[in-house]
Amino acid sequence: MARGAHVERKVGRHTLELSSLDKVLFPEDGFTKGQLVDYYEAIAPLMLTHIKDRPLTLRRWPAGIGKPGFFQKEVPDYYPDFIGRADVAHDNGDVVPNAVANNPETLVYLANQNVIEFHHWCSRRDKIRVPDKFMFDLDPHGAATWVMVREGAVIVRDALVRLDIPSFPMVTGGRGIHVVVPVKRLYDYDEVADWTQAFSRLLGGAHPKLFTTEFYKEGRGDRIFVDWLRNQYAQTAVAPYSVRARRGAGVAVPVTWDEVEHGVTRPKSKKPAPLKPDLWNVSTAQELLARPEAWPNFSKQAVKLAKLQASAAG
Repeated sequence: MARGAHVERKVGRHTLELSSLDKVLFPEDGFTKGQLVDYYEAIAPLMLTHIKDRPLTLRRWPAGIGKPGFFQKEVPDYYPDFIGRADVAHDNGDVVPNAVANNPETLVYLANQNVIEFHHWCSRRDKIRVPDKFMFDLDPHGAATWVMVREGAVIVRDALVRLDIPSFPMVTGGRGIHVVVPVKRLYDYDEVADWTQAFSRLLGGAHPKLFTTEFYKEGRGDRIFVDWLRNQYAQTAVAPYSVRARRGAGVAVPVTWDEVEHGVTRPKSKKPAPLKPDLWNVSTAQELLARPEAWPNFSKQAVKLAKLQASAAG
C-alpha cells in the first residue's frame, strides 16, 4: 500500500483522501496511521454489527500515543454527510451531535483523523435514553492479576446465571474484561444503573477479597474494581474491535466463556493458548475475521432485569 502524503481510496460508496499514512502513531511498536486505517477498513464488517446506530465518543492522538490525546464528542460541521449523527441532550440544555458509524467509510475517515479508540453508548439513537445492553468492567487495581480478572469474570457470569441472565465476555485490549448483558428496551438509564450498582455491591459483599466497588482508587487495594458506571446516561465504554492507545496496540475482542476458562486456539497452534487481554492487536485483523462468532444471537437473548437477592452473588 502506498504511503505517500495523500492517497485516494474507494471505501464503501465513497472515495476518501487519506494523508500521512506513514506517520508512526505507536512509537514503541512502529505501527503507523496507515496500519490503523487498514485495520479499521478490514474489521468494519465485524465492528459495525456492534456499534451500528450508537452514539460514539472518539479518542484522537494527532501526534501519536507518545503525546497527549483528547476526547471528541461533537461532530464538526466539516465532517462528511456519510458520518451519522445522534443528537445528545445534556442536563445543562446543550444538544451535542455525536458521531454514529454505520458504514466502513466512517471508520476509515475517522482513523485518518487519528481516531485510535472508539467508545460507544449502551443505547441506540432511536431510543437514546433506553439502553439495550449493560456491562460490568472488571478493572484490576494495585497488584491484582490477570488470573484474578478471569476468576472474577466467571464469578460474575455464574451470579448472573443464577438470575437466568446470559452474559458475554470481551477482553478490552488493556488489562480487564467486560461482562456484557443484552437487556430488553424497557428501562431507562437510571433504572439500569441502579440495578447494576446494586448487583456490583452484592458481588463485593460476597467476595470482599476479590472485588471492590470503591469509587476512589486509593481505597481499592489489590482487588478487581467492578465498574458499573458505564451504564449511566451519556457514559461510554470501549467498543468491540476498537484499537487501544497503549503500547502493543491491543484490540478489544468479544470472546467466549470457554476461551476465558480454557484458552484460545490461534492459527498454526495445536493447543489453546491462555487468554490475555491484549492477545490481538492492530496487525491481526485477518485472524479476527476468521474467528467464529463469539456472541451469536446477542440481541435475541435480551432479558428483563431480575429481582436481586443476596444469594445471587454466590
